[in-house]
Amino acid sequence: MSFGSMLDDAFRYARDLYWDRGAKMIPLAVCMVIIPLIAGYMVEILRGTKVFVEDLGWGKLFIDGIKLIVIQLIYAIPLFLVFLFFLVRTIPALRTGSPMAIFSMAGELIIGFLILIVLYILIGIFSTIGLVRFARTGKMLNAFSFGAILGQISRIGWGFYILALIVLGFVCLISLVGSLAYANSLLMPLILLLVYPGVLVFNARFIALIYDRTASPAQPAA
Repeated sequence: MSFGSMLDDAFRYARDLYWDRGAKMIPLAVCMVIIPLIAGYMVEILRGTKVFVEDLGWGKLFIDGIKLIVIQLIYAIPLFLVFLFFLVRTIPALRTGSPMAIFSMAGELIIGFLILIVLYILIGIFSTIGLVRFARTGKMLNAFSFGAILGQISRIGWGFYILALIVLGFVCLISLVGSLAYANSLLMPLILLLVYPGVLVFNARFIALIYDRTASPAQPAA
């Protein structure tokens, strides 16, 4: 499947939530309020099957969602530790209230910021495929099989994969900027409940298609 075909497929999948299933958006809106439920629905989409939330058992969605959140939190640990490290080093300078002391930390803070950006990119590269491996096998440990993840990315193609992640990042950025325009509006809750599900579904479907560029939906754990 070509890159354009993947984008079209993911867009149509998300569009169908509104056009073909518009009358059944209430269950999906409820899932947006109960975060483990929407996370569990993302797991179902990452499995590579086309399924709508009202056709699934909410108990299973909740459990899968909790597992997905735990995996994401584990992946975020390095970011948290680096942030905490540089925060602790900055506190003494902030306590002095001296502009010179704070300015002296500027170089170190810039380095810390760059390290966080690099870590965020690396985590995104590994966790994206890791989450699909979890969804396909049901085993949380497979989300951290870095050797298998690297092998899968190599089969997909590094250039293709990085471009796909950039597209996902662009979609998320556009949706974030669009929502900020209504930050002080009463429409904000409505946007979160009705628009963001489409963004999440698009992302999950697109990731599943990227993974399936070289792997079958039932690929066994490595």
